[in-house]
Amino acid sequence: MVKTVDKHKSTLGYEILSEPQVHNKNQWTKIGKYNTFMTNELRKITEKTLIYSMNIPIDLESLIKVNAQNLAKMAPQNKVNVVFKMSLYGIPSGGYQGDKLQLFENASQLAGVPLYVGEWNNVKRVATTSVDGRKNFEISTNQSDISQADANTILQKFKGKALWGMAYWSWSFLSEKTPNFNLVKFAYDKTTGEGKVKLTKYFDIMKNAYLEVFGKSAVHNVSENSKAIRVN
Repeated sequence: MVKTVDKHKSTLGYEILSEPQVHNKNQWTKIGKYNTFMTNELRKITEKTLIYSMNIPIDLESLIKVNAQNLAKMAPQNKVNVVFKMSLYGIPSGGYQGDKLQLFENASQLAGVPLYVGEWNNVKRVATTSVDGRKNFEISTNQSDISQADANTILQKFKGKALWGMAYWSWSFLSEKTPNFNLVKFAYDKTTGEGKVKLTKYFDIMKNAYLEVFGKSAVHNVSENSKAIRVN
C-alpha cells in the first residue's frame, strides 16, 4: 500500500492502527512493541509522517489504568517524524473532555512525541442497553450538533496546546445517521448520470473557525466561492 501511494504529494503519512483496544493494564507495552515493529518496517520504504493512535476505551476510572504513563508506553522506539493521535468529541472547557485533552497532552510530553487531534467535533452520546443487558453509549443524532461558537471555542483550546495538527470529523459523502457532522453531501442525477458533492453549512462553520482562530494561512486552499464539487 505504501509503495503505491507514497509518491503522491497528497499522502501526508500513515496511521499504523486506529484505536487499538486495551482490555487489561498489561497490554500497554504490547501495543508499544507492535508500534515499534510497524514503524521499523515502514521506515524501510517511507520517510513520511507515521501516526500511532490512542487506545479505546478512554474511561478515566477503568481498571485498565488510562493514565499518561501507560499511554506513553504505546510510543514506538523510533520517534523521528512520528506523531500521537487522539480524538476529541466535545468542548474541552472542563469535565471529561477537558481532562481527556490534558491527559493526552501529558502523555505526548512523556513520550516525547507531538500530539495530533485526528478527529474533532461536538458529539453527544446517550446510554442504551443491549438485548443481553450490556450498557452502551451511542451517538445521539438529535442532540449532537456544532455551532460556529462551539467550533471556535474548540479550536481556541487547541491553539493554546500548540498541537502538531488537527482534523475535523467528518468529510464523508456517504449516508450517515448523524448527517449534521458531514462537511459534504452527495446527490446523484439519474438523468445525466452525474453526481455532485455539495458543501453543507458545516463546511463554512469549519472554514470560518480556522480563519477566526488561525488566520488566512489555515484556509488558503479553501475557495471562498466553492459551493459544489462535480464528480463524474
